[in-house]
Amino acid sequence: MKALKISDVINFPYLSKPNMNKFEKSIKLLKLIGALTGKDNKITKIGELMTQIPIEPLLSRAIVEGTIFQKSL
Repeated sequence: MKALKISDVINFPYLSKPNMNKFEKSIKLLKLIGALTGKDNKITKIGELMTQIPIEPLLSRAIVEGTIFQKSL
């Protein structure tokens, strides 16, 4: 959703409101792995790259990191 430029994902008018506890844990994880900024929850460059890989966030982060590492060799 952040990649779609939706800034306020918590108050977004969902058809079915997500479980807020799980939602907050997801945001915390995305911050931890560098997909979102710590202060304002904006998507980072790494987060933008991760959105191009439609799998679990931790796996997409690993692929992005591997690609960055491979290019630095």
